[in-house]
Amino acid sequence: DGADEVVVTVEERGGGLRTAPLSARGGQAVDITAPGEIIRGAPVQFQPFNTLDRETLSALWQCQADIFERWTYTRNALTRTSSQRVVPEEGAACALHNAGSLYALAPAEALSRLGAILGQSRIISENDARARRRASLAEAMITALDGRIEVAAARAAALDPGDDAWLARQRAQFVRMASGGASALEICETLAEIEALPGESTLDSPRQGICDPGDALLRYLSDNPPRRDAPIRAQLEALGLTVTLERTVRQPGRLDRALFGIDYAGEIRWIAFAPLTADVFTTEAGTRPTDLPPPPPRIPPPTVSEAIYALILRGSGAIPPADLRLALTQLDNTSAATAEAGFIRAFLHDLLNNRALALTGYYDVWARYPATVWGQMAALHLERR
Repeated sequence: DGADEVVVTVEERGGGLRTAPLSARGGQAVDITAPGEIIRGAPVQFQPFNTLDRETLSALWQCQADIFERWTYTRNALTRTSSQRVVPEEGAACALHNAGSLYALAPAEALSRLGAILGQSRIISENDARARRRASLAEAMITALDGRIEVAAARAAALDPGDDAWLARQRAQFVRMASGGASALEICETLAEIEALPGESTLDSPRQGICDPGDALLRYLSDNPPRRDAPIRAQLEALGLTVTLERTVRQPGRLDRALFGIDYAGEIRWIAFAPLTADVFTTEAGTRPTDLPPPPPRIPPPTVSEAIYALILRGSGAIPPADLRLALTQLDNTSAATAEAGFIRAFLHDLLNNRALALTGYYDVWARYPATVWGQMAALHLERR
């Protein structure tokens, strides 16, 4: 039409490119991509052209598919005329993704499947190398759920996370808890919880660490069912589980089920127990009763200790530098890498007059978590410099 166009390409969160060709129409900038279409990749041309982009199929295993598309400018819009997705199934990343949930399997079967995948798949990209390291921690987690926590702790301790910050956090927490006497269910729950904080998780599920808590809990209770000679609730609580609701479910033609709501890894997990054998109950996946009111929104717990807040908010006199340095050490040793912890770390450097480290910290929080309160406060600190 003789009018100039502006082509804007942005990198989306999680990787991949999105391209928007904008043209002046009626005094406004209008995206001239056909309705419902999205151009991924660049550049845009007005004769038939091809784009290549990647789609993340699993953030946990870093499995990515190549997407080849062909575009043509017809009827005043760019229209996709063909699309092909190619998944590198021979690589470790996508082989692990295609294996499904390992935690829904019996531990022996899950470990066998992991071993087969790692033995047969190839490393064809850095994603595959990262996936194999994550699979090693999954192997340790499944070993712990199989009752061999000492073996699992040794395997995790020997694992080198490389440049994978997510894996480093998960591994450190695993080793700390496994060496400190925590149960496998407690470890699985905590690994999910540290990735459940706003802005932290980059995985498919916002509450999934290396361990899938929903499948792991159901599998564990299936392999270790409650006995029929003792109350179910007491046996669940002896495992460290928090029961929020207990109800009998009656259906025509079926034995009564005992339904329990278990607060685990930030969600209520519904599990039913059926008296199908003489000695133990049979564990089944349950469903949330329809007559219950909707659950209230969850407020994530703080990741910075009350002692550190008490120190910086005491409001009287200068804080001794030694106390501030001790607080920094405690923060590094005990807090997950969250927006909250990042801001408080930068603020402590500010109080210690380490301006360069403070500015770097504020910028990192603002860049990584711009939509959070912590990101906005970091932005205010940056603007005032």
